[in-house]
Amino acid sequence: MRRWLPGLSMAAFLVSYCVLLLPALETQQQEPQVQRKRQRRVLKIDDAGPTYKAWLEEDVRWIISKNERAAFMQLSNDEERDQFIDAFWLRRDSTPDTIKKEFRDEHYRRIAYANEQFGANEVPGWRTDRGRVYIVYGPPDEVESHPTASDRERPPEEGGGRTHTFPYVIWRYRDLEGFGKDVQVDFVDACSCGDYRLSLDPASKDAIVWAPFAAREPGPGLHTPSVWFKDLEEVVTHKLVVSLLPFDVRTDFTKVTNATTLVQVAVQLRNRDLVFVRKDAVEGSAVNIFGRVTAMTGRVMETFEDTLQVHAPNGSLPGPADSTSLCRKTVPLRPGRYRLDLAVKDVNGDRVGTWSQGIEVP
Repeated sequence: MRRWLPGLSMAAFLVSYCVLLLPALETQQQEPQVQRKRQRRVLKIDDAGPTYKAWLEEDVRWIISKNERAAFMQLSNDEERDQFIDAFWLRRDSTPDTIKKEFRDEHYRRIAYANEQFGANEVPGWRTDRGRVYIVYGPPDEVESHPTASDRERPPEEGGGRTHTFPYVIWRYRDLEGFGKDVQVDFVDACSCGDYRLSLDPASKDAIVWAPFAAREPGPGLHTPSVWFKDLEEVVTHKLVVSLLPFDVRTDFTKVTNATTLVQVAVQLRNRDLVFVRKDAVEGSAVNIFGRVTAMTGRVMETFEDTLQVHAPNGSLPGPADSTSLCRKTVPLRPGRYRLDLAVKDVNGDRVGTWSQGIEVP
């Protein structure tokens, strides 16, 4: 025979039991939902593919802010990711009204330089401490290098006496945004194996993690930059084939991360094909160059333009008949196949030439 608590009816007991059981049932129902939400957050970046993941973890690892990283993790398709990447560089561009991307181009130049100079023990240069500081803050104003272990006398401010030192390098910056003037950064090779590690006080080390410009967040006013050479853009857009001004093209490739390869486009013209005009006792010529890189999907990946200036020494036409002039442009691209279109125009002679070809970026 069941006993109930004094004064507690069967109905009251059931109500009390349900009230006590309800939080546990809600918790059990919520836990799978929370797990599913967490799983969805992880799957979004996992579904992005290796190129986008490498862009996040390698290309912009040292300069992307927390909020930007979180926003990128929530994107659900490649179109959104491409738009995010375009806006990411545009926000940092010092001249957003032009198609030049100074900040992005300088960033990838620094990555390439870090890979060439600072790699150690099969670690790519961009991942090393020196590479990280160089990518974020640029080249130091002064470098003091001590590549071999040695003994030295401590200065009085360090307590004096003689000590043994590992190989070390000191970088000095005269003026560093966010830190002030006369900033010194020390790197020590404690293993004598070429792996120079950052050696700073805690406050400075924390500051290295967050670059002065990394905390910039998305803002209003993003717009499409304007093109200077509208006439050459029209030639490329409508795929007009013009060979009045001949020129040669060469492409070279330098892989900087698993997501990005630097593509150097070299345009070479023969000086005898150009029109030289005398100005201020100097013979000179100018050639406008417009380029566009298009993916196989039809999406325009890169647009660039430049003016090649050729000056004749001593007021005479430059060099022998076979002399040439060269213009180089470097653009970062993901591995894949693209179409490269170029148009050039002799400013003085008004002659135009075009070039179009598929390129395979490794």
